[in-house]
Amino acid sequence: MASRTQWEIRTGDARDILGTGSGTVPDVLDQGPAPTQTSAKTAGDAAIKTDRSGMVRDIADVVKGVATETHQTDYMVQVRFRTSELVGAGGQTLLGVLADMGFAWRDIARMVGVSVPAIQKWRRGEGLTGENARKLARLVAACEVIHKFNPMITDVALWFEAPIVDEAPVTPIDLWASSNQQLVFEHARLEVDPLTTMDSFDANWRETYRSDFETYRAGDGDLSIRMRER
Repeated sequence: MASRTQWEIRTGDARDILGTGSGTVPDVLDQGPAPTQTSAKTAGDAAIKTDRSGMVRDIADVVKGVATETHQTDYMVQVRFRTSELVGAGGQTLLGVLADMGFAWRDIARMVGVSVPAIQKWRRGEGLTGENARKLARLVAACEVIHKFNPMITDVALWFEAPIVDEAPVTPIDLWASSNQQLVFEHARLEVDPLTTMDSFDANWRETYRSDFETYRAGDGDLSIRMRER
């Protein structure tokens, strides 16, 4: 009887352990049996479900877009109507409403696009044009509508002053003053990520507002400032 090679000995031992009793060892790279009709049907069903899931996702994206556009339209329509109602109230009344909300004169002046002395003249009932009266009325209307659509914003003036993100000092006041009023409404409803709002306002804001300094907790427990590591 011819002596067995080491490979034959090891494969034989493996067959004994596995209890196959076979004279050959299956090739681990063998592709296996051809797919049956049942497995083909299962694969087909899976493909159909995947296609349907994709369609549902596409429809959901369209519905979300329509809903967002509808909300934006609702904002603008209500602001327009309310502006037309308020414009005849007079500068003193409109400024009084904004002051009662908590707005500083400098912020009102900036959002309307005039100087603080001009605001002071309007407070005395002097020099207010129809165009500027409508700007004041629009700001008051916007504040009312923002609170209506997001009741969580109870202090509208404070909300206008708060930075949109932690990484930059940009506020809704900045958006309004730069004629990006639609972004103000989107931010109020949180329809988009605040970072996306910032990207729409200034694509380079991260670089613009990057600081070379950072705060850290010193050994004594106090906050300190130091240069960032590059």
